[in-house]
Amino acid sequence: MAISARGARIAGFPRPPFFEVYLQRKDVPGAVNFCMAENRLAKDVVEAKLQAVGHRTDRHGGLGYADYNGEPVLRHALAGMFGRYFARGRGAVSPDDIKVVNGCSTALWQLALALCDPGDVMLVPAPLYYSFPRDLGIVTDNVFAMCGGPAADGATTLAALQAAHAKHTAAGTRVRAAVFANPSNPTGDVMSRAELEAIVAWAGDVGVHVVVDEIYAFSVFRGQGEGFVSALGLGAALPEHVHVVWGLSKDFCGAGLRTGALVSTNRPLHAAVAKLGIFFQVPTALQHQLAAMLSDHAWLDATYLPTLRRELLAACEIVERHLTHAGIPFHPPAAALFVWCDLRPYCAARGGELALVTHLAEQGVLIVPGSAAGVEGWARLCFAALTPEEVDAGMARLVRALGAAPAKL
Repeated sequence: MAISARGARIAGFPRPPFFEVYLQRKDVPGAVNFCMAENRLAKDVVEAKLQAVGHRTDRHGGLGYADYNGEPVLRHALAGMFGRYFARGRGAVSPDDIKVVNGCSTALWQLALALCDPGDVMLVPAPLYYSFPRDLGIVTDNVFAMCGGPAADGATTLAALQAAHAKHTAAGTRVRAAVFANPSNPTGDVMSRAELEAIVAWAGDVGVHVVVDEIYAFSVFRGQGEGFVSALGLGAALPEHVHVVWGLSKDFCGAGLRTGALVSTNRPLHAAVAKLGIFFQVPTALQHQLAAMLSDHAWLDATYLPTLRRELLAACEIVERHLTHAGIPFHPPAAALFVWCDLRPYCAARGGELALVTHLAEQGVLIVPGSAAGVEGWARLCFAALTPEEVDAGMARLVRALGAAPAKL
């Protein structure tokens, strides 16, 4: 029996072409998976902390319904964490501004649904997180519009957004939101305070919402000066047109915890997403356990964050060492879990990007091609889902499969 047209549209929502290659090869024994955007490098530290925290519950023993906005104890813990590490004293974050949801993808979906009407445009600068189209558009009827960016056409993110806004406005379509990740997936770039402030100011002037995905906020392992600047730290209060999402999947090796947060001072937005709370809850007992972990700032400062950043940097340097010796250009990341490298000559030699991806998969190496992020010929290599030994062996295999001629390592 047929399903609805909406159901059929969801079922048929397109995936990047490389994904079929990935699905066919990801479970082959011995395959090196540089696709999976998971962080497993410091998971032992997180597991030990959660075990030390133990089973935490509310007065119902964790078996009762959770608050639809998120358990107060977790929202308070998140507010304290955001105030200390994100706003850094430049502004306060209230627990009332936080909604707890089951992951950042959920928060992005809720924002797309609540901020846009069917046909409205959401601008996303390239290179982008390749699942943004799914998160923002699989259920809504929004128009997902990718625009140029620093690693796409050389323009600044602000200039790319301004040009795309002018284009769509002239065509008679309403631009409702600009969405980007900071730190960036896939480049690992961290926006400067000046650039972030300029985007927020421009968006306010033209009536566009700004959605900043800060899921890699703690995963900054290089940089000088201020380092990572959160949208939560731009002023005394978060403007009503700026919304931040964050979760534990990347920074806390917790992809399976399915816990994220939406931060906004926009009360009508909160009223809308609150009505969706029943569908996207995090288990009550888990919320209490995570609250105990995230509120332990002494453990974060002395143990977890130094370990996380040290492990990320070490794994990243393995990838960079192999690329350097093979003469493959790459963009040195300051944050996140990836190295963004230029494989355009190898794509040309193989007859195209998908042909190269398929060849590498046949040789036991899985990568995310740049076209999935909007910049064909580049590639995203995730170094955090494997052990350092696996990264080292995997990079050696990648270089061999490419046919590069590395110097002696």
